[in-house]
Amino acid sequence: MRRLLLGLTLAVTACTAKAGGDQIEAKARELFKAQGLVVTKVDCPRSISVKVGTTFQCSVTFDNGEVFGLRGEVTSKAGKNFEYSLAPVEANYVTEKIGKIISDGLTEQVKITPTAVDCGAAGIHKAPATFSCKVTAPDGSTGQVDVEVDPQGSVNWHLVSDRAKPAPADGPAPDDDQPGADEPSHESPPE
Repeated sequence: MRRLLLGLTLAVTACTAKAGGDQIEAKARELFKAQGLVVTKVDCPRSISVKVGTTFQCSVTFDNGEVFGLRGEVTSKAGKNFEYSLAPVEANYVTEKIGKIISDGLTEQVKITPTAVDCGAAGIHKAPATFSCKVTAPDGSTGQVDVEVDPQGSVNWHLVSDRAKPAPADGPAPDDDQPGADEPSHESPPE
């Protein structure tokens, strides 16, 4: 299973024994943006003690309306410099990353690289979730991939074969109720 949780480690310079929440908010915004996510609001405590082990809570709202809690912790301090980590409290997934996992898996398993994988609303979402993605092949044909994101953020997917299978020239038609090698599925391993 593969976990798609976002984790951030930030390094900043502080002039006092306290860090300003606005400084952390700006860095969180910048780093989520670098991951292709649009943040509309970040709220952190106005003042955070810069002492190794200090923890704090922030919240971040994304452009799709999802609100996540972030847990922050000061991880190191040397003079006026300190580092802290931020990680979402809730398990999550990013639609675009799941689309890439599916595209890469289909390319590897059936040697066809989809021209598009549409898994619905873009952005970050809370797990658990079950949904379907529409996959478009280079010849324009489409298929469906069923996806499950478990409560820990691990992703499983399975190509649903909705095409009629031709009967072999020398035998009966294949049993559509039996999973076949042409119906790839995937359990993403832990990172």
